[in-house]
Amino acid sequence: MNRNRMFCCKSQGWAAWLPTVLLVAAIAFQLDARAEPPHWVVRDADSELVLFPTIHALPGDLEWTTERLLEQFAEAEEVWFEIDPAEARGAAVQRLVMEKGMDLSRPLSAVLDRDQFARLETVADSLGLPVAQLEPMRPWLASVTLTSMAMRQSGFDSGAGVEARLRTRIDGQALRQLETVEEQLGLLADLPEALQIELLESTFDEIDDFADELRALAEDWAQGDVADMERLLVEEMAAEYPELYEVVFTRRNANWVAIIERELAGSGSDFIAVGAGHLLGDDSVIAMLRKRGWTVERFDGEAVE
Repeated sequence: MNRNRMFCCKSQGWAAWLPTVLLVAAIAFQLDARAEPPHWVVRDADSELVLFPTIHALPGDLEWTTERLLEQFAEAEEVWFEIDPAEARGAAVQRLVMEKGMDLSRPLSAVLDRDQFARLETVADSLGLPVAQLEPMRPWLASVTLTSMAMRQSGFDSGAGVEARLRTRIDGQALRQLETVEEQLGLLADLPEALQIELLESTFDEIDDFADELRALAEDWAQGDVADMERLLVEEMAAEYPELYEVVFTRRNANWVAIIERELAGSGSDFIAVGAGHLLGDDSVIAMLRKRGWTVERFDGEAVE
C-alpha cells in the first residue's frame, strides 16, 4: 500500500479539513517500553542537526516520546517541519485544495471508465461517503479523501500526529518550514491525469488492508525498526512506481539536503522533523548527505549503514 502510506507519512494536515462521517476509534499498542522512534544526527564543528522521522497521523493512545527526545527538541534553537502544522489547517489551504483539486467541468464519472467508477462507488459506500461528494474532485483529491477517511476509521488522527504534538512543545525556538502548503499540494495536482487515476485505483486495491498496514507501520516506527519501515515505505514504491517516487521523495530530498547544508554552514542546533520515508533508503536525505561527505549517525552513536 505504498502510495497511500505516502499520505500518512508524507502529506500533512491540509487533508484534515476533508469531510468525514466517521468517528476515530482507539487502537491499543503493546510496545517494548525501551523502544523509541529512530533519529539521526549530523554535526560539524559548531552545528548539530537532529533528523527525526515522523508519521503525520497516529492513534491518540500511542505514546512515543522519550526523555532523550524531548531534551533534544527543547535544546534546539530552530525547529523545522515540512510545513507548519498550524498553517496547514487554515481557510487559505482549503481554498488551495478547492482550486487544485476540483474540476466541475469534468466530474469523475467522465474521467473514469465504467469499471473504475463502479469501484469508486463501492469504496465510497464502504466508508459512508456519498459518491456525489467525490464527483467534482480530480482523481488525486478523491484518492486523498478516501485515504483520509480510511485513516480516521482506522483510529489515526492528524491531531495526534508527530508534528501536531511537537508543535505544541515549541517554547522559544524559531519555527521553520522546508516547503509551502502550495508546493505540497502541487506535487499531486501536477501529476499527469493517467498517474492520478492509477493512484486512485491503488486506493481501491488497498483500502481493505489499510488499518492493518497502518498499525504495522506505526509499530515499526515507534520501536525503531528501520529495516521494516524502509521496506514498507520506500522499497516497493521505488520499484513499482518510479515516476511517483521521483516526484514525492527523490526531488524533495535533494531540495532539503541543500537547506540542511546551508544550516550546517552556520552554527547552532536544529531539530528537523520530516516524514519517515524521507529518511529511509538509497535516495533519502540521510543517504544524500552521506554521499556528500557528511557523517550521519543514529543518535546513540551507532552508525547505520
